[in-house]
Amino acid sequence: MYWYAQTPARRGRQVLADVLVAVWVVGWLLAARAVHTAVSALAAPAASMRQAGDALSNRMLDVVGRVGSVPAVGDDLQAAFTGVAAAGTDLSAAGDRLESSVDRAAWWLSLLTCGTPVLLVLGLYVLARLRGIRAMNAAARDRDDPRLHQLLALRALTNARASELAAISEEPLQAWQRGDPQVIRALTALEARRHGLKPAPG
Repeated sequence: MYWYAQTPARRGRQVLADVLVAVWVVGWLLAARAVHTAVSALAAPAASMRQAGDALSNRMLDVVGRVGSVPAVGDDLQAAFTGVAAAGTDLSAAGDRLESSVDRAAWWLSLLTCGTPVLLVLGLYVLARLRGIRAMNAAARDRDDPRLHQLLALRALTNARASELAAISEEPLQAWQRGDPQVIRALTALEARRHGLKPAPG
């Protein structure tokens, strides 16, 4: 099975196209990584919020344990400082939610950045390459089977340019109808080259 053409020029173009597509995909992956890094940087305040909330909550809970013994107003002071401690807990939870939201946004934006163009272009390119590979291998099977040379020559008559046919024979269609072996061999080679294949041996 042939994955690349046998003729040097066409094989070179195929290899170059594969390399360019691979570089293009890597470029979009790097762009997606840059987007993820940039968006993730927006979560930097979340760590400060979490640290400040935890510190405030711990400090207030420590104070609650001390003011409980204050005569007359101990219970009121405990309630007040407990409320402040709860606010610190809320601040810490808000930091967690901010970090989680930014992280999700970073992943989604990075996927959208590279996913759409990569899947679209890579999918179309792979389909085109597979179709070309299938056609090339079908032509190679016909080329290697002498019984199918006349059919391959007929395809050349259908697909080749007039100048190419004129270079083979002044009346290529009539020569094909007569079964002229030299013309059929030339037409078969022409059709093989159209698919990037070398002529049949002999």
